Amino acid sequence: IETELELSNLNNPYFKYSHYEAQLKLSHQNWKLIINPEVVDSYVGKKVLGTNFSREKFMGRFCKSVLSYDKDNFNFQIGRSPIKWGQSYEQSIIQSGYAPSYDHLIFELSLNNLSAKFLAGQLGSQKIGSERILRLISGRRFSGAFLNKKLNISLGEQIIYTGKNRSHELFYLNPAIPYVFAAYEDNDLDVDSLNNDNSMIFIDANYNIKGKHLIYFEFIIDDFQIYDDPVQDMLGLKIGVRSHFRILNRIVNWEVELTEIDTWTYIHSGRGQFTSWQNLGHPIGHPYGSDLKSLKILSEIWLKKESIFFKAEYNRLVKGSVGLNDMWGNINSLSNSFPSSPEKTLTLIQTTIGFQLKNFSLETGYSNIPLSYDIANNLVKELSGGFFIDLKISSRFDFNLN
Repeated sequence: IETELELSNLNNPYFKYSHYEAQLKLSHQNWKLIINPEVVDSYVGKKVLGTNFSREKFMGRFCKSVLSYDKDNFNFQIGRSPIKWGQSYEQSIIQSGYAPSYDHLIFELSLNNLSAKFLAGQLGSQKIGSERILRLISGRRFSGAFLNKKLNISLGEQIIYTGKNRSHELFYLNPAIPYVFAAYEDNDLDVDSLNNDNSMIFIDANYNIKGKHLIYFEFIIDDFQIYDDPVQDMLGLKIGVRSHFRILNRIVNWEVELTEIDTWTYIHSGRGQFTSWQNLGHPIGHPYGSDLKSLKILSEIWLKKESIFFKAEYNRLVKGSVGLNDMWGNINSLSNSFPSSPEKTLTLIQTTIGFQLKNFSLETGYSNIPLSYDIANNLVKELSGGFFIDLKISSRFDFNLN
């Protein structure tokens, strides 16, 4: 049994709040159980955890509660935990892992250089009047490693489907039939002229050059016009390079990402009942939502091994006027600008120096980066730069029941 308690206090130009976290991990042979509650000050609860539940000026949520089994070529897990699909560490356009976690079941099968992963989950529900609208998600991802594992490719699809009293559709758990055939066979759900099934196709890959340089990309198709319609495509593309070099006998890790996400990608409100790609108001894909162009550069160097590091981040973000929770308006829009007008150009910068000890860590530096929730929902009026401090104190205890 492993238990860990963590207390952090974050103070930056936009907000100051405390964050309390505990984690309990029980392991036995191939089984593992992880329970992880988190608590923050209530005024940032919605923006950080996605929750509205508060007591005594605090908001809390179980961000992890998952049971997993892992052996040889089979992995199974059930419960709640973040899910990340894609190549980017922090800003995958498929599933970034930064949205509030949701309850799910995942199982994965591997055979030599091939693997298949299947997902069935339940997102946060919504209400229309007094009626509860259930929001469900399914997905599958097929991956392969080729050329002596230098080339890794994944192809898959995922879908959000909703409705009053709706349950998990076995059609979307089928291992092979494309989701689009649900419409052809009248298996998707239309309610009051709204289509309650919103699917997406994706592909991501990386190629390793000489064990030093990693080139990767992610591509999503939320909607692609094959007919001569006067509406925009709903696509997303990310291209990145990750590598390292030595300076003064220190390794500098760096990463560059170019991202473009079309104006109406992820957005489906108005076409279906809460079928946009969000959970509890946060993007499931790119943390900044859609309607954007981005150039991100990140570098990190350990000044003293495992104890002192320096990190710098630069992101030139051009964000359009469409927010994550806006109503779908991709009608006669082919001539509209991208990103949509009026657009904002945000130059996001953060420099960090960090100190780490066994039970203590401190990060400080300059930042003008708001919460991703505020960017995705176009709540940022202007940037506010200044110094920040992130202090964390943790304690770990291990027990052996034997």
